[in-house]
Amino acid sequence: MADESDMRNELADLQTRADQIADESLESTRRMLALVEESKDAGIRTLVMLDEQGEQLERIEEGMDQINKDMKDAEKNLNNLGQFCGLCSCPCNKIKGGGQAWGGNQDGVVNSQPGARVVDEREQMAISGGFIRR
Repeated sequence: MADESDMRNELADLQTRADQIADESLESTRRMLALVEESKDAGIRTLVMLDEQGEQLERIEEGMDQINKDMKDAEKNLNNLGQFCGLCSCPCNKIKGGGQAWGGNQDGVVNSQPGARVVDEREQMAISGGFIRR
């Protein structure tokens, strides 16, 4: 009888342990499912944000194309103005290389910026004054 009682206790212990493991497994599965849902939501949010950023980049590219067109029109107008004035010296004729930044690549991506024009302080003083000082 003692053996039978020990077997029932052992069987009850095993059943309790099996139930505990099943509960832990079920809880773990629920946590994994919650993490999968969270990851899915993060993926959807990322996809939406990437789509919005793509649209922003397209609008920026359209704006850059418009700026490029406006710059070409302005350059053409300044050249025509320089031809019209004839006697005047236009500062726009001194600066060259603006077309390299805009027309270098035909894929629409600007790879370089126009170089900076450095003016020496002495040159600036000579230009700003109406006469030469001794």
